[in-house]
Amino acid sequence: MSRRPLKWGGNPNPVVTVSTTEVKADGTGKDAGEGEGAGGEVKMTKNQLKKLQKMKQTAEKKAQKLAGKEDGAAESSKATE
Repeated sequence: MSRRPLKWGGNPNPVVTVSTTEVKADGTGKDAGEGEGAGGEVKMTKNQLKKLQKMKQTAEKKAQKLAGKEDGAAESSKATE
């Protein structure tokens, strides 16, 4: 058996990337890829928003629970005096 030579014909279905430009209200435009890493507004997915909201809720519950324990400890120390 002999080896066949390797032939490369390229990608028959190439992916074409199109540069999109966002236009702001003041008329200036920026490339869609710019600004995300440099302080630009990064859009979050629905799941990321849900997770962030749930984390805020749990942080609020923990703060309330901790405040309730502190109030209860202060009241019990006053009662023993």
